[in-house]
Amino acid sequence: AFTTKMLSVCLMIISLGLIGQAVGIEMRHSGLIEAHNERSLELMEEHAQIMMQSVDHFDRHSDAVFRQRYFVREDLFMNRSHAPVFFCVGGEGPPLAKSVLYDSDHCNDAVELAEQLPGGALLVALEHRYYGSSTPNHNYETENLRFLSTEQALGDIASFVQHISSRFKLNKDLNKWVTFGGSYPGMVSAIARLRYPHLIHASVSSSSPLEAAVDMPGYFDVSADAIANPDVGGSQECLSMITQGHATIRSLLDSSEGRRKLEEDFSVCHPNALDDKYNQVEFAGSGVIYLPIQSNDPACATDYCNIGKICAYITDESSGPAPYDKLVSFSKIQRNDKCM
Repeated sequence: AFTTKMLSVCLMIISLGLIGQAVGIEMRHSGLIEAHNERSLELMEEHAQIMMQSVDHFDRHSDAVFRQRYFVREDLFMNRSHAPVFFCVGGEGPPLAKSVLYDSDHCNDAVELAEQLPGGALLVALEHRYYGSSTPNHNYETENLRFLSTEQALGDIASFVQHISSRFKLNKDLNKWVTFGGSYPGMVSAIARLRYPHLIHASVSSSSPLEAAVDMPGYFDVSADAIANPDVGGSQECLSMITQGHATIRSLLDSSEGRRKLEEDFSVCHPNALDDKYNQVEFAGSGVIYLPIQSNDPACATDYCNIGKICAYITDESSGPAPYDKLVSFSKIQRNDKCM
């Protein structure tokens, strides 16, 4: 029987922010951002502050440093003798901007909590090495990438805590440090607390992939729960339709005739592409339809931009009676009839 757990090979593989993604694909993405949005980075630099960070925290014979960007918000730091420091840990993404400590999704929990505390809090954010302009020598060659690791990022955090503590003359016993982050930054946030308990008092680590796994069906169980959740516009009927449709796809992938049908129905660009096992996984995992599990916005205004609007189409009888046919038609809508 096709269960929700089997969505691990059928539903869209959404970026989990795992370390491999952090040090690979998304690094290249942010590199493109830096190359093609130089003016935007210049504007961001107007609000960024710089600390000279060690390139290699584990080589005592190396004195190489690079410029690492960070942001500080002091207006909420009212009780300077006792208020905590909320540290927004940067991750694998676009360059940080001043907004990260005001109204961004990245660490808004820290911002909202700081605003509620009687004495406030000092808000700080550190850009992850190799993202934005915080890159040693701005060099992305393989040899230089050996300094891109979670271990080095943790070393950055320890140095940054000491830097800010010295700059603001913080009391380590009274001005408690709390790290914040989600996904990969959440993982780094939690490990920093474990690695440096003498520096970090607590960590708010959200949706953190602390236990890396090649196959992670548990994540897709949560995805299935979201699709079935009426609070975000989902329903059990919607989940059932999607599950049944993917069950049909799974069956079709088992035969040559079935693969040809899939290639025709879903307008696969290259003939016989689904004969390759890797392509089968890519297609079933992320090539059927896009489901905004992590980025769902109930207030979005465009067509099919959230779970509610997608499920409304999937469960609408006019979109076709068979679950498989619904996936085919919706895929065409999302792709604007272009081949995949």
